[in-house]
Amino acid sequence: MGEKLRKEKFVESNRISLVVHSPLLRARQTSEGMLNCMAGSSSDDEEIKASTVSRVIQTDLLLEKTLSEWTPMYYNGFIKRIRNFEAWLGEQPEETIALVGHSQFFKAMLGVQFKFDNCEVWKVDFEETTTIPGTSDDDASKVNQSAGNEKHSSSCKDTTLSLPSCWSNLEKVHACEIKSSPKTLCELNNTI
Repeated sequence: MGEKLRKEKFVESNRISLVVHSPLLRARQTSEGMLNCMAGSSSDDEEIKASTVSRVIQTDLLLEKTLSEWTPMYYNGFIKRIRNFEAWLGEQPEETIALVGHSQFFKAMLGVQFKFDNCEVWKVDFEETTTIPGTSDDDASKVNQSAGNEKHSSSCKDTTLSLPSCWSNLEKVHACEIKSSPKTLCELNNTI
């Protein structure tokens, strides 16, 4: 996929000026391999940046859904993290931003019912807003009860308990042509 994107000058032709990725190794490697961009880290990794990109940022807000966030008890924290990310994203001055993260995070944030495949490239519009509603502690139980229902409201300015939807026009740009091989189960017989 990286070769394909470099060949078509994906970063340059789409005028991507900010790349944001999760700090997990697989997201860092995907960002470097597909976009030739990776934020520097405390382990002496230097920042790698495509010529047209002005900034590369790594943020914990884009981390994959944690084990505890899968449970209804902590799902509200996952919703708040997504809202915080959307608020942060709205504050960025760049017009075209590439996000490199994890399928469950994007699935919940975008309100889709499917899981993205590895190395897919999607395009989506983000509607900036000045305020994103929070969820009070009193509302936490209501959100937790609907943890499995990731239904989005129509606008980030909406004050309902559902996850705000600042997103529109979701479109797959590239799919990975290399599929993982089917898993084969091998049975070994031990004889004495």
